[in-house]
Amino acid sequence: MKRILYLELSSIMMILLFACSTSRITSSWTPPDITPRGFSKIMILGLTGSSERDFRQKMEQHIVEDLQTRGFKAVSAFATYGPKEFEGSDEKSSLEKLRADGVEAVPESFLGILSYHL
Repeated sequence: MKRILYLELSSIMMILLFACSTSRITSSWTPPDITPRGFSKIMILGLTGSSERDFRQKMEQHIVEDLQTRGFKAVSAFATYGPKEFEGSDEKSSLEKLRADGVEAVPESFLGILSYHL
C-alpha cells in the first residue's frame, strides 16, 4: 500500500515538475507553397472569467509588447474596449465590430495558438 502511495506521489511530483518547466521553439517548418501574410492590426483578446480580470489585462499587455518589439502593430482588447465589451454578444457581431475597427487577426491562446483571420 505504501509503495502504491509512493508511486502516485512520485508521479504527481514529476507531472508538476515538468509542467512548470519552460519551453522554447527550436525550429519551425512552413510549407513552401505558403506565402506569409502580414497583418496591419492584431487584436490580443484574452478569454478569462471576470474573477481573472487583472491576469487578463497583464497577459494581453505582455503579448502586445512582445509583438510590438517584433514589428507588429498589436493592441489589447482590454485596453481598447474595456473588460465587458464582448460579454453577451454573439460571434458575428463581435467580428463585425473588430473588422470595423480595422482588426485583421485575433490570436487566441489555448494550449497553443489558434489564429482567426478576419
